[in-house]
Amino acid sequence: MSRLLIQRFTTSNPSSGYLYRVSNVYKNTCGDLGEVIKAILLDYEARSLSIADGTMASGKVKEPLLHFTAMLRSLKCYTGLPLVNLTTVPVTYTSLESPVTTAYPVSEYNKFPAGALRFRFFDTQSSIIQSPQRAPSVFNWFLPDYVMPGPLASAGLVAPELQVATESNVVNVVNGHYNTIFASVPPTANAGRNLDDLPNIAGYQTGGGTQLAIPQWAVDKGYFTATQFTPGTNTPGGLYKQVDNLIPKFDELITLYTNTYSTALAAQYAPAAVPATPGTTQKQAAHAEAVKVIVDFGDSLLAAGYLKSAYGSSTSSNPRKSIIDGVNLIAANNRHTTDATNFANDARTRVRNTFYLLATLPQAVVLK
Repeated sequence: MSRLLIQRFTTSNPSSGYLYRVSNVYKNTCGDLGEVIKAILLDYEARSLSIADGTMASGKVKEPLLHFTAMLRSLKCYTGLPLVNLTTVPVTYTSLESPVTTAYPVSEYNKFPAGALRFRFFDTQSSIIQSPQRAPSVFNWFLPDYVMPGPLASAGLVAPELQVATESNVVNVVNGHYNTIFASVPPTANAGRNLDDLPNIAGYQTGGGTQLAIPQWAVDKGYFTATQFTPGTNTPGGLYKQVDNLIPKFDELITLYTNTYSTALAAQYAPAAVPATPGTTQKQAAHAEAVKVIVDFGDSLLAAGYLKSAYGSSTSSNPRKSIIDGVNLIAANNRHTTDATNFANDARTRVRNTFYLLATLPQAVVLK
């Protein structure tokens, strides 16, 4: 395991001392995995912006699946599927039909945090090019010695992950991020991005013929409203409550936006109180400060804080400034309202666009 970590995280520059230093830690600690990981992550070459910016061999492209899951984690995405339900779901398969013939062990469930939820991704191959444990061959989705034509090839570098970065694949990945971030949000009915059916309702009759009954446990757990549909009245799809939809959690980000706006607005009028109708200039300045905080927070989650570190003090054209300026233009009126719902909706719009722009930046795709 330690040897694999060393190989995975070392730079491709053969003259680098990174591998030498990490190898020494491996030898001197008799392969202590914790010490090896510390040596890898805390090494100067792993944390130096000058090396990251000035060395072409520094960094690697993230696999689409890792890029996508980083976005899901940054938005604390969730579903309405309590993990505990698995401990009481009847399993009707025999040992000849399935390796699992009992419900999920309670002892295993107890290892998770209280209230844990689960995801039911069906197949993400078509949307983000990769699906867990669905590699097309034992050689993964790409070859380890794939060379990307252009500057990387001229520099003698390989870029395995770029083998799947075809024109259509790149568009599919970006669309996958968009569909997740801009999916409907609560309290909208059927909020979020659909992942899979519980069970797959595509197998149920939609017209005449024998119907397949939805298991009673699926109704009892709130996944469906009935075990069978009534022809002419409803359809199988109408029985499905879509509780397995993937929903981004924007609440904490909206709170951060709102608090930053309020603090910035109050500071402009201090020591006096903020008037019932603040001035347009003051509102714009407060919104701009809130946008900046959201951009920098998202940058820390999706691009390891690279944008702020590299461009934080720059006033010239740069990716960070472009995102801040673009998000500030989304709501041209910069409205200030005592209606908390309207303000939260405005904030959500800006948060969504901010995270979409950040998640699809080159700095969020390349791991350095």
